[in-house]
Order: sequence, then structure tokens, then C-alpha cells
Amino acid sequence: MRIYEKPHSPFKFYDFHVDGKRYRGSTKETTQKAAMKAATTYRDKLVTGSVRRVTKTVPIPTLQQFASTFLEWAQASDTLTPNTLRYYKYGVRLIGFSELACVPIDQIDAKLIEMTRFVRPVIDRRTRKATAEWVDCKTSYRQQAQRTLRVMLGKATEWKSLPARVSFAIGETPERDGQITPEIEAIILRELSGYRTKCSWLVVMTLQDTGARPSEVFGMRLEHIKWAERKIFIPKGKTKAAKRWLNMTERMHRELSTWCHGSEGPGWLFPARTSRSKVGHLNTIAKSFKTACIRGGLDPKLVPYLSRHTFGTVMMRETGNTWAVMKAMGHGSVQSMKPY
Repeated sequence: MRIYEKPHSPFKFYDFHVDGKRYRGSTKETTQKAAMKAATTYRDKLVTGSVRRVTKTVPIPTLQQFASTFLEWAQASDTLTPNTLRYYKYGVRLIGFSELACVPIDQIDAKLIEMTRFVRPVIDRRTRKATAEWVDCKTSYRQQAQRTLRVMLGKATEWKSLPARVSFAIGETPERDGQITPEIEAIILRELSGYRTKCSWLVVMTLQDTGARPSEVFGMRLEHIKWAERKIFIPKGKTKAAKRWLNMTERMHRELSTWCHGSEGPGWLFPARTSRSKVGHLNTIAKSFKTACIRGGLDPKLVPYLSRHTFGTVMMRETGNTWAVMKAMGHGSVQSMKPY
């Protein structure tokens, strides 16, 4: 048993354990002897059961309150990749827009989750700010919120904030909608060839021929290209498997070597158009790609990422080798190959 003092208090305080439970509090006494006697008497009563042991009830946090703790853990964790952290952050944001946000975490069950409607604000592309308009989340966004919620509730169980894990179904990942067929590709490249820069044309060609992620193509560096072997090295990406070599097709080798005059760097393959760029390289072709689609009479909802879906679908159809296609595309899990 320990008797101690606290600043700015005339009373002595006790600190002891009974049956593995810690008890601390004021003795209401000012002298060491009287405080020890009061604390000993109280401890004996707890042991004999002549006094009721009062346990403080910890209020159950709402999901929104627990989300703050979850994000603190996620940001401090050294096991999460930047992409995973970004994924959880946006998932928490979507959860914050839902009715689940104000529900205590011990009252959340599978039925409530399945009935929850996930929405998000429409973003003004010019100002990059949320508007007053709200829309229902598409399947991918809804599943992002649900997957984040599953991890959050798992952590709540691990940290003893929940007595048992909450299990609920998320559903199958939707199929990849749309492809950039050879006919569509020809139209897009034709329209991009007359655009103010050839960067977009080369990016689309590279996306179509390698199946790489747009971010991987934007970040390609000259020193990572082996012209004689016709290979391009991707040093990092969304997963550990993203670190890989990409094979260059005949037209890629011809067009890219002409673009950079066979230079071995160092430097970006697709440098930014302005010096104000924070990353130093091109990071989007959305505007030029959409303009090309509209001019060519194509669906304006087509996006550059469809090139990756097209590559995966065609490769799976022609080779039937899941492992080889997964390795070429830099997927870290076979589950990612299911949509193809």
C-alpha cells in the first residue's frame, strides 16, 4: 500500500490493489498515521466484502468519436502504407457523412450496416471544394466505407471497446466496366495527336501497352529505362508487388526513344509543364483525355484507368495465366484478379 500527497491538496491519498484491481483515492486525512489507518480499514472492508466495490462505467463512444482514435492509430502505425492510410482516411470521411456516425459502437450490428445509406458531396472541379449537392456513393465508394468500418470495429474489439467482433457482408467487387478497344484507342490517339502537347498521347499509348497504373506511368524516370533490353523499371507503387520491370512494345520503344532522344537521364520521362508542380512530373491527363473523347464522339465518361482494365482482360483471355498477368500488372493478391 502506498500513501502519497498531491500538489495543492491538504489530504493524503492511497494506492493499493485488491484481487488484481487497483484502487486509488483520497483518505480525507491530513496526517500520515491517520491516512494509513483509513486506507487500511477501507482495504480490509473490500477484502471481506463489507463494502460494495464501485466500478466506474466508461461511456461507450460513438462511431465518430472512435474514428478519431482509429485515425490516430493509423497515422502512428508503421505497418500501413501511405495508400492504405489514404484509403482509411477517405473511408472514415464517408462514414462521417452517414447515420452511423452518431451511433454508439456497441449498438452497431450487421443489419444496421446493411441498411445504412452512404452519400458524399459533389466536388466542384474548378474550386476543388464540396458543393451543397449530395449523391449516393457508388459501389466502390460504399465498399471503401464498409471495409474501413470493418477494420475500425476489429480494432475496437482488439482494444476492448467492444465485447465481440461485428461480422457483416460487404459483397462482391464489381466487374470492371468499359474497355478501351483498338477502335476507341485509335480515335483517342488521333484526337490527342493534335493536342498542344504530345505527353498525353504517349501516356495513353504506354497505359495501353503495359497495363501500368497511371501514377506509375506519370512517375517514370529516364534512368529506369533500359533501351537495349526494351524494359522500364517501376521502383515503387500501390503494393509491394508494384516494384517490377515492364516490357516495351515496338511502338513504345520507337515513340519514347524519339520523345526523349534516347536519353538515359537522370530526369522524368514526362516532366511537368510548369515549374510550380510539387512533384516535378506530369500527374494527370484527365482534361486532355476527356476533350479527346468528346471530339471523337466517344463516351465522355471514359477514363485513362480503363487502359489497365483492358490490358488485364485481354492478357487473361489470351494467356489464361493468372500468375503471369498478376505479376505484369503489379497486383499483390490473386483476389485483385477476379474482375478480369
